[in-house]
Amino acid sequence: MRRCGGALLDLKVPRGAGASAAAMLLLASTCYGVVKGGHGPVIAAQVQDICDSAANSLGFHISEIALVGEHEINREDILSLAGITGRSSLLFLDAAQTRLRLLTNPWIAQAAVLKLYPNRLRIEIKERKAFALWQKDGRVNLIADDGTVLETYVPERFTALPLVVGDGANDLGMIGEAGLGVAYRAKPTVAAAAAARIDHGDLTALLYAQGYKREEFVGG
Repeated sequence: MRRCGGALLDLKVPRGAGASAAAMLLLASTCYGVVKGGHGPVIAAQVQDICDSAANSLGFHISEIALVGEHEINREDILSLAGITGRSSLLFLDAAQTRLRLLTNPWIAQAAVLKLYPNRLRIEIKERKAFALWQKDGRVNLIADDGTVLETYVPERFTALPLVVGDGANDLGMIGEAGLGVAYRAKPTVAAAAAARIDHGDLTALLYAQGYKREEFVGG
C-alpha cells in the first residue's frame, strides 16, 4: 500500500492538464447543449459567416457571377436557391452542395458550378421545357416532357399547351421520346400516343415481344 501511495505521490501531472480538462468538459457541455437545443444550423451559419469574412478579407470575395442557361428562372431566385449572398466567399463555397441545391428546383434538369479563383463564379444550368398541362384529381399542373411537375398551377403564358387528363398522362412526353413507347394498361390518351400497348396480362409480355422464351425468364 505504501508503495502504491508513493507511486501516486510521485506521479507528475503535466502543466496545464487541469485547464485542458476543464476546457474539454466545457466544450463537450456546449456541444451537448447545441445538439439538444436544436441550435446546430444556427451555429453552423455563424461559423460559415466567420469563415467567409476571413476569406473575403484575403481577396476571395465573389465579385463576379456568370449565369448561363436561365430562361424560366430569374437570376435572384437562382442565387437564393444556391445559397449565395453578398457575404459569400469563393474559398468556402461548396460547389457540390451548391449544385445539389440547384437541382431541387424542378425546372433545373442539369447544373454545373465552377469556381474560378480568386473571385469569379460560373453557374451553368439546363432547364426543362414545359410540355403540357396535366389535370389530375381536379388540379391542373404544368409538366415537362419527362413527366416532372414544373408548377402546381398554370402560368398564363402556358395556357395554350395541350391538356392531358388522369393518371399516367404525365408519361406522354417520355412515350414520345422512347425508341418504342409502350402503354401499360394506360388511359386512352396515353395509349393513343404509344406505338405499342399492353391491355391485359403483365409486363412479361414485353419479354415475349423482344423474342425471349418462357424458359429463359429469370425470377427476381
